Amino acid sequence: MGTTEPPIHPTCELMSPDGQPIPVDIDMVPVIQALWRGGYRTLGCCQDSGEYAAAARAAKPNRPPTGHAGYLEYYRGWAWLKMPVPDTIRLVNILARTALGPAVTSRWQHGSWRIDVPLLYEPEQGTALSESARIYLPREQLLTLAYALT
Repeated sequence: MGTTEPPIHPTCELMSPDGQPIPVDIDMVPVIQALWRGGYRTLGCCQDSGEYAAAARAAKPNRPPTGHAGYLEYYRGWAWLKMPVPDTIRLVNILARTALGPAVTSRWQHGSWRIDVPLLYEPEQGTALSESARIYLPREQLLTLAYALT
């Protein structure tokens, strides 16, 4: 979802809230549908970020690498979501009161989510925070997340 790369994982086409057909990785479908029903905006997703990065790197060996070797191994088995920062904050605040609370509120514990907002540099404007957050969560938590959102 939200990428120009060829699909690495099997996908299902969903109609986005604004009526656009969007290919979504099969394992992400229940999560994306639940997020959209809750009024959250999504900008991208992948059911296994490390697996995707390895496949993208192998498919286009002459381009700048997608993730370094440590990234590929670390994020195998981790799903990825890209969402606007306000939606990410709202999501974490809601999930903090569910079974996923420890995963979204404790850093660097087994099963904890990794959420970051990159710094972006533009020559004309200088450095600023991105308007979107990248959320990495263990793939085995996807169904728990979809359930928590219903």
